[in-house]
Amino acid sequence: MVGHSAGGHTVLALAGGRPDPGRWLAHCGSDGMGLREDKALCALGGVGLGPAVLASSPVQPLVQDPRVRAVVAMAPMIQGLQPSSLAAVQRPVHIEASGRDEVLAPAHHGQALCRNMPQAACVTTPGAGHFASFNVVQGPLGPPGADPAFDPSGFDRASWQAAAATRIKNFLAAALK
Repeated sequence: MVGHSAGGHTVLALAGGRPDPGRWLAHCGSDGMGLREDKALCALGGVGLGPAVLASSPVQPLVQDPRVRAVVAMAPMIQGLQPSSLAAVQRPVHIEASGRDEVLAPAHHGQALCRNMPQAACVTTPGAGHFASFNVVQGPLGPPGADPAFDPSGFDRASWQAAAATRIKNFLAAALK
């Protein structure tokens, strides 16, 4: 399975990561680091999609799906997953982390995931933004901080996509033998 952003969260949960909505509240609550360091994610609660809604749910049961044989997580959102459960995932995992993610603070998502999953193949592209995996388009297509056409200065989306496609293809070929 391949997932981007919240889809990355979903595929990791299906591979054995345990959802814990309370982590959202801790991260984006008044004492959490998210309000200072992960502002775009924490602001999502204002539109009914983010941490405030999810945090009202109890700890979720393990939803591991045996049909999931390998996972690719791109610019993944991980604050709602228990870190210890990620280290125990038994499926092959490839992570494409964005070093200049404007939606999910890398230190709290992509980089944290790479730290919590030492068994995973992890590639962090320093210049990549959150939407690097989306088609190359002319923008703007959305508001600042949520524009899928936006790339950080100096980032070549088409070149990155070609390289990432090769990495992912090779990973899946090896993982699904």
